[in-house]
Amino acid sequence: MKKVACMFFSVVLCLSFVGSALAYDSPSNEDCLISIETISINGIRTEVKTYFDEGFTVKTYRFIDPDVSKDMMESAIASIEAADTVTASADLPLSITTTPVATHTKKFSTSARAPSNIRCEASQSGTFCKSNQDYAYLWVTGGKSNAGYTDPDYTPDSIWITETFTTTGLSLSISWPPSVSLDSTTYQKTLGPYHNVNFVTSNWPQVSARKTAGTGFSMTVQTEVDAYLSGDHQTYGALTSYTQNFQIGW
Repeated sequence: MKKVACMFFSVVLCLSFVGSALAYDSPSNEDCLISIETISINGIRTEVKTYFDEGFTVKTYRFIDPDVSKDMMESAIASIEAADTVTASADLPLSITTTPVATHTKKFSTSARAPSNIRCEASQSGTFCKSNQDYAYLWVTGGKSNAGYTDPDYTPDSIWITETFTTTGLSLSISWPPSVSLDSTTYQKTLGPYHNVNFVTSNWPQVSARKTAGTGFSMTVQTEVDAYLSGDHQTYGALTSYTQNFQIGW
């Protein structure tokens, strides 16, 4: 499904249709752009753009030095991921006012490469929390996704990230000012397109669901990455997901 141009509403900053992104006729999302800077990462000049896109804080990285090798690119990406892990707690969105104290937490981390092209990769990580305070409450905090195309010879025409959060039989709440409660068990947003970039990181809003009785339910988080190379009209997708049940696996 094609993403339409960003529009401003009282609840969400940028409106899009959900679903698979299109490789061509792709509008820019520069209305969501916060800042642009050029920095050095492991000696590589890198253009970094920061967006606030659909409630997600997104950073894109384009290695602009010539003759960047695969090893140099992977080392730079590893440095970005390490730095993002250290600073993630400072970048978390405001919590929902009714968030309870966590009785248990469980970190998760998953990754995948495209079956048709291992250069296209997706990963995600975060922490599931749960509480038993008079009701069942399960939420994910500190979540982030990474999307990359690790080939120094080909920079994708565009990279898209589709984030999906699903619960069983519960309505979701999404936290970024202002908080949003949804009468739905699925929340999905397609972020992008981010043009001519090598690597993308996305910090999530806080996502939660609750039930008045302490019965079991689960939450699934899913990150799907699409990378498009316009030169030979190839499309590569990578998918990673993780599910946590309220009662099982803690």
